[in-house]
Amino acid sequence: MHRKQSYHTNFKIKYRLGLLPESEMNFVPPSTLRYWNGIDFSVMIGFDSNDPFMENLDFHKAFLAKTSLIKIAKCLWWLYITYSSTLEKLRGWKKKMREQKEMIMQCVQRIAPTLGYERACRMLKISYQQFFRWKQAIACNKSLFQLCKRITPQQLAMSEQETVEKYLSDNYSSLLHRYYKMMRDGAAYMGLQTFYRYARRLNVTRNLLKKKRARTGIRSSCPFELLHIDTTIYKLSNLTRVYIHFVTDNFSRAILSYSASLEWNSRHTVENLKTVCETHNLYYRPLLLMCDDGSENKGEVNTFLLQPNVQMKRLIAQIETSYSNSIAEAVNKKMKYDFLFTRSFDRYEELVKFIDVSVEEYNNRYHSALYGYTPSEVLNGAVPDKHKFSLMIAQARKERILKNKEQLCEQCAPKEENEKIQ
Repeated sequence: MHRKQSYHTNFKIKYRLGLLPESEMNFVPPSTLRYWNGIDFSVMIGFDSNDPFMENLDFHKAFLAKTSLIKIAKCLWWLYITYSSTLEKLRGWKKKMREQKEMIMQCVQRIAPTLGYERACRMLKISYQQFFRWKQAIACNKSLFQLCKRITPQQLAMSEQETVEKYLSDNYSSLLHRYYKMMRDGAAYMGLQTFYRYARRLNVTRNLLKKKRARTGIRSSCPFELLHIDTTIYKLSNLTRVYIHFVTDNFSRAILSYSASLEWNSRHTVENLKTVCETHNLYYRPLLLMCDDGSENKGEVNTFLLQPNVQMKRLIAQIETSYSNSIAEAVNKKMKYDFLFTRSFDRYEELVKFIDVSVEEYNNRYHSALYGYTPSEVLNGAVPDKHKFSLMIAQARKERILKNKEQLCEQCAPKEENEKIQ
């Protein structure tokens, strides 16, 4: 039994409007086409003669009649799809869109009369609500981000913003040191990422090294439980090599002893270890000593470790244990790039004096692994606490919201006065 064909209403309308290709018309019986000619579509629900498509009917007919125009339209559509999908895969593309919001708003306003606001926003990868938030945003010159503090009270108060600018003016130390110094001084409290965000806004940037995250190295639970020894090389301006020896505490990251010499041997390592044992009363105290397999950690060091009053157990990194001597290497890097490489030395005596000052400053700088404490403080009994400033940051957040809501900027003041008059 032959099944009767059914046709979609849009298919019938395309035929009546002369937009149905001849290749498709050949599949429709002539009797059916004559029946469609007699249908009054104007009485059907949903048919609107004032629809933009109906108003530009002649244009659409002319457009569809030109195969070249259809090909160009398809090319433009594929270009749009390609660019939009590529844009979404770029890192930080939403931030880039926000930076170009003025241009995006102008584009939406130009094409909205043709496409409508919702479709125009959708094609530009923003929401309809986002467009009007941008359009109605009030610029406040007192805010670094040009945001009204009453509408967005979560941002820093003016006094906190000025404090951040003050601490960021110190270009010598790292951003992390300045952040913890600000909070240790009690000047202002905020999250680290907030501090970095304001630093970027003020064009104070930090160099980020992207590398694969390594596993956490060996860690002790208290000072003088695990010590690290290592030797690094520094060249004077006349290319003379100076060997700098450090003894570092694992838990506090403090440099316990240091020395510099013009020769490479184990005698200087032993002198450092003796100084540490005498200064911190470590004789007869069991502890671990981690070092690498270099010759400066053998010879006289072996003799020293065999003394009855020395109860240090040596661990050779990546040989007797799977861990590396990363704590000592990190201290070497910090001392070089933060201190030694910032100056040039002609004489050995000048370098030794500078090392004395640099080690003292290193031990009294705030350390990221110690959450706002210095190595000297932790060595003397302070306990690193990741949540040390959590309550103060939360309290500061509440206070700034209340303070910002009470503050009137130049844009809000006229509105406030009008509301009082009414």
